Amino acid sequence: MSKEILGNEVIGIQSQSLTETELQILVALADGKTDSQVEKELSTDITIASRPIFAKLGAKTKTHMMSRAFLLGVLLPRALSALLCLAMVLPDDGFRRERTRIRGSYSRLIV
Repeated sequence: MSKEILGNEVIGIQSQSLTETELQILVALADGKTDSQVEKELSTDITIASRPIFAKLGAKTKTHMMSRAFLLGVLLPRALSALLCLAMVLPDDGFRRERTRIRGSYSRLIV
C-alpha cells in the first residue's frame, strides 16, 4: 500500500520510487515553503536531496519537477481530492442532463 503525506495544500502519494524524505520535500515545496524552511524542517541539504527527485521524475528545473509531480499523480491538490470524495458519496439524483436528439439532418450539410 502506498504511503500518503498530507500537506496543507497537497497530498503526496508515494510512487515513482520516491523515498519518504523525497516525497516530504515535494509536499513541502508544493505547500509554498522555501528551500531554507524545508532544510530546517527535514534537516537535509535540499540541493543534494533534490537530485534524485529530478532524475526519478524526469525533470530539468524545480518548476518542471513540480509540474511533473502533479502530472504523474505523485502530488494531488487537496481540494480536488475532497471534490472527488464528495462526488463518490452523493447519490445520482438525475443531475446529469439527458442526451437530446440532434435537430435537423446531416444531409443538409452535404453539398
